[in-house]
Amino acid sequence: MKKAMLITYGISYSALILFNAFWTLSLEGSSVLAVLVSLLFPAIYLTGLWGYTFEQKIGSAIMWRVFFLLLCLSTASALLTEIMISRGTFIVFTAFSVVFTIPMLYFLYQYSKGQQSFWLNSTQS
Repeated sequence: MKKAMLITYGISYSALILFNAFWTLSLEGSSVLAVLVSLLFPAIYLTGLWGYTFEQKIGSAIMWRVFFLLLCLSTASALLTEIMISRGTFIVFTAFSVVFTIPMLYFLYQYSKGQQSFWLNSTQS
C-alpha cells in the first residue's frame, strides 16, 4: 500500500513538473534550454523518491541530504520571492507547488538518513 501511494505521488509530481515545463514554454521569450535545466533537479528528486520507494541505494546518503537541503532552499526562496512580488494568480500556483513539494521533502529527508537498512547493508548493490 505504501509503495502504491509513493508511486502515485511520483506520477502526480511528474505531471506537475511537466505541466510547469509546458506552461513555461508557452510564455513569450522562454528558452528551451532554461526549461531543460528546470527539469534536471525534479528528475533527480524523482530518482531519490524511486530509491526510497524501492529501498535501493542510489548514490549516497550524504548526496541525498545535499539534494534535500537544495530543495528546501529552492522551495523557501520561491515562496518568499512570490510573497514579496505578489503577482496575483502566480502566488496561488506557487503556494500549491510548495504544499505539493512538502511530501517530497519528507521522502528525501527519510531517504538521506544513513541509518536506513539499505544504506547499512553492504551486500546490496
